[in-house]
Amino acid sequence: RNEILPLANFPRLNSNAVYASNNKLPTDWQASKTYNFNGVKIGVVGFTLTELPNLVFPGNLDPFKILDPATTINAETKKLRNQNKVNAVVAIGHMGGDGTDILNPSPTSPAILLANDLKGVDVLLGGHTHSQYIYYLPNGKLFAQSPNAGFRFTRVRLVVNTLTKNLVYKTAD
Repeated sequence: RNEILPLANFPRLNSNAVYASNNKLPTDWQASKTYNFNGVKIGVVGFTLTELPNLVFPGNLDPFKILDPATTINAETKKLRNQNKVNAVVAIGHMGGDGTDILNPSPTSPAILLANDLKGVDVLLGGHTHSQYIYYLPNGKLFAQSPNAGFRFTRVRLVVNTLTKNLVYKTAD
């Protein structure tokens, strides 16, 4: 964290990995970032999976703890919608589908369970299970995930009405 992350030339987005002592993000991390594309504002909220403490060597996560991603994503999305007047919100993190049917992930898949709990989020981009997904949930959210190591990529397109600035369509391929 102290050697490699400072070399990164991009924002570190994470809404749910916080200091265990005070529930705050490190000063060099952000819960979200807003990007402006010719007057269209897209909010991006970062997160990590709740199982992270069980996936790393004991003690390697210190001094952090992982909060419930739905709670932190929803709080950050509400802030983005209220303060920045974003036109769409994308949540992106290391939580994936169930590793089976790429067109119809299991309803008990961690990413699908999360997507069902999100409010105000338009697209959930996942990872971790090394499978590719493009799935439209019944609640209107789009879940997409690409395989690991650059094997494939997934393009997500958000179509915004230029007059109203409302999101009217989302797709992935």
